[in-house]
Amino acid sequence: MGNLDIFAPEIIKAGRRFSRLVPAGSEISWAQEKLFVMAMLDKNEKLAACTPSSICDSVLQAGSMGLSFNPALQHVFLIPRKASFRRKGDRETWPQYNKAKADAGLDTYAYASPSYRGFVHLCITNGGFRFIDAQLVHEKDVFEFYGPSEAPLFKMARGKRGDCEGVFVVGKLPSGDIMSHWMDVETIEKIRQCSDAPNSLMWKDFWSEGAKKSAIRRALKVWPRTPVVDSTISYLNQHEGMSEAIEAGSAPASLPPPVEILTESQVLSIHAKLVDGGFDADKWLTKIAHAYQVTDPASIPASEFETVMVRVDNAIKAKAGKVV
Repeated sequence: MGNLDIFAPEIIKAGRRFSRLVPAGSEISWAQEKLFVMAMLDKNEKLAACTPSSICDSVLQAGSMGLSFNPALQHVFLIPRKASFRRKGDRETWPQYNKAKADAGLDTYAYASPSYRGFVHLCITNGGFRFIDAQLVHEKDVFEFYGPSEAPLFKMARGKRGDCEGVFVVGKLPSGDIMSHWMDVETIEKIRQCSDAPNSLMWKDFWSEGAKKSAIRRALKVWPRTPVVDSTISYLNQHEGMSEAIEAGSAPASLPPPVEILTESQVLSIHAKLVDGGFDADKWLTKIAHAYQVTDPASIPASEFETVMVRVDNAIKAKAGKVV
């Protein structure tokens, strides 16, 4: 492959910021991710043609999701994409349009795209779910959907299962509540056509993976989600152009309402009180988050703010007593 030295400055920048963006408790490291990314750039000409800044941003984005580029895991991929160009004018011929597009010299950029496996991993490690799964339903399978708050009946047929009819997703919350979602094949194809790349490798050669990923993304429009999952969906909507297609409307009345989480100012207030009390604020915030079975202090329920502040006050008083 060609000279990869042009990526060195951006790779160094990414390394300086990576550890600050990775969710607490994540096992991924910058040293390993750097090797994975450089190997991809060395083997893939299209990726090597991407702007260095977009490669850097993609690595940081994947890190903020808590997903690794480890090829053995297949949790997230670097996808090269040409920058968008204006639409063809009404009085413009196709040769004129194609020439204008070529003359524009559009950059090729990269973005981080989680796979179906990556989305499941994200939902379990940073999304507040104990379990989440998606399955294709074929015409010869036994399938009955009982609504959004109960697991469906599903028995996979043996042998040839017939045409695919859709995908169902099941998730289990820390409370033990079950959440379910169903998406028929017509909706899946509509989502595919609304994508910026309806004939991409994922859709052409791995249709089932694309279908499962689309079903999970739509389910998460109405299921409770953490800031990490929220930012991941927004990022994909920006780069894959599917936000309008996966709008699911308002949540059914039987679904539990989304849990309100601590605001940024509330987290800062807790942090400041810990610092004033002489504690390692970051370490203590992580411990408090783990007490609520979340990895990020910002994911603690807002209703617990006063309780957390009382716990911090008690810890400060206990420390002062020992000092005396």
